[in-house]
Parts: sequence; C-alpha cells; structure tokens
Amino acid sequence: MLSGASNSGLGQTTLGSPDHAVLTFTDDDSPAVVVTASGGSISVNEGGATDTYTLVLTSEPAFDVTIAVDLGGSNQMSVNPASVTFTAANWLTPQTLTVSAVDDPDVEGNHNAALSHTASSVDSFYNRISVVGLPVAITDNDIAAVLVTEAGGATAVSEAGGADSYTLVLSTRPLSDVVITLDDGLELSASPGTLTFTPANWNLAQTVTVAAVNDNVAEGTHSADLAHSVSGNSAFAGTAVRAVSVSISDNDVAGLSLSKTTLSTAEGGAADSYQIRLTSEPVNDVTVTLEGGGQLVADPATLTFSATNWNLARTINVSAADDARVEGSHNGTLGHRVT
Repeated sequence: MLSGASNSGLGQTTLGSPDHAVLTFTDDDSPAVVVTASGGSISVNEGGATDTYTLVLTSEPAFDVTIAVDLGGSNQMSVNPASVTFTAANWLTPQTLTVSAVDDPDVEGNHNAALSHTASSVDSFYNRISVVGLPVAITDNDIAAVLVTEAGGATAVSEAGGADSYTLVLSTRPLSDVVITLDDGLELSASPGTLTFTPANWNLAQTVTVAAVNDNVAEGTHSADLAHSVSGNSAFAGTAVRAVSVSISDNDVAGLSLSKTTLSTAEGGAADSYQIRLTSEPVNDVTVTLEGGGQLVADPATLTFSATNWNLARTINVSAADDARVEGSHNGTLGHRVT
C-alpha cells in the first residue's frame, strides 16, 4: 500500500480493483480563525482610548465566511465593524476591528466585559467554527460626587424670619438608590431632612429649604454649617459633600430689662422696688452689680443670671441712705454694672 500527502485533495481516493494500490491524501490546511489582540489584550476607556484586534483565516474557504461579533447583550462596549467577511481572495489578509467603551453615566468603577464571535458560511468547514473570545478591560470615567448649588452663590437666613434654599444633584447615575441625610445642628432647620436619588432621577436637582432657629442668645450676625452624609449605593456611600455655610442674622439684643426707671424713697422711711432681668440668653453667667453712689442702697447688691434663669424677673429693693446731711429733696442714681 502506498500513501502520500497533498494540499489539493480531501479524503481518500481508491484506484483500480482491490488488488491495486490505494492512495490516501491528507489535507494539512485545518480551518480556523486566528484572533490577535493589539498589545496582547484589549483595554478601552469610557470617553477615551479605543483598542483593536484582528481576525484572519488559516485556510482558503470554498465559500465566503462571515464572522459576526457577539457582545452577549452587553451595553458596555461597541465593536466596529460588527462583522467581517473573508473570501477566497482576502482570506490571508487580517481584518481589523476597533473596540470602544460605551461612555455611559453610570458609576461602575473599572470593570470587565467579554466579546465573542460567530462564524457562518456555506463552507461546511467554517460554518459555526469555534472562534476565540476576547476579554475587554474597561476604565470608567464617571466619578461619584454630589453637586451643591447655592442660589446667588451664598445662603443667608434671619432669626426674625425668612428662609433660603440650595440644591443637590448627583454628578452621574448610580446603579441603586443614593440617600443624602442633612445634619442641620442647633442653629438651623433644613427641610427635607433626607433626599433620595435613584437611577431614574439622579440628574434632577432637589431643593433644600433652610431657616434659622429663633433662639434667645444674643450672638450678632454669625454662621453655621449645614452638613451632609451619603449612604445607600456603594459607589456613593461615604462620598464627601461640601457643607453649606449659612449666614444667620440675629434678632436678639444683649441688655437689661427694668420694670421701671423712676423710684421714690425717703431717708429713714419708705423704700421702693423694681424688677430686673436680661433681654437675651447669655452664653456664660452674667453678674449685675447695683451701685447707689452713697445716696441709695440696693438689696440685693448683686445678681447673677445664667442660661436657665436669664428671663426670670428679680426684685431689687431700693432705699435712701440715711445720712446726717441736710440736703432737702434731691435725686440719686442707681447704676447697674454688668460683668
């Protein structure tokens, strides 16, 4: 029996009767598709760099071979062209495909996808032949952030009334709900107390209304920060959000309130009295010392007001100092020294 190899035939050919020699021809052109990634791998950036790879056949097809790219339902990338066709004339020429990342607004971080291929042809050797798939590394360009916008560039309120507002919105779409909780402290009142952004409303600004807490402390014009904390979606959770510094106009005045300012007394005779309290809540204790200038005697001579009793009226009894001088009816002044 004789055997030999040839590139021009397939299978077996029997010559003559069984007593003649049988020649067997074996084809060494195995049909395959070679996939070559540029640089050895595929890496793309959202909104930026693309990458390429090539396809080529290992043998001449009897009929045209079309290789289609299959993204597997992924919306993370695109390939151009979406398919290539090899013929008997171009099967030796590698065809280039360009891979791009879909520049979506989702915060995903760097992630991976995969593309595969499907071959189709009337050529039975190439129809549905297995083609190597390619992993694709995608660099995300979306940053999780919360954008704060103050009307007029600043936020100001008054203890006497009137509110101001600002807005919050996400920088990019989350894959799940993002909850922002407001911390308005003791000086401010913010409404609503929480905001929820979803994959559907992430780009719609939500308004926060701010008012001042009308306390009794005389502080003058001062400021307080309205802080934010983020929870929910893992990409956004813990994201630092700029605090809003709110200017607060005070409506409290530090001073003494006297029930009356004219008293009548007699040396060695009748006394008079009045009541005193603070006009605003003190941050620290306030001591009021009564000073009669030698003409008047106050009882008690000192009073201490605190944050708990500042608005409670305290009674002062005032009498004339019974001296030995002949003065006739005359006036005296009772002073109040605050420390």
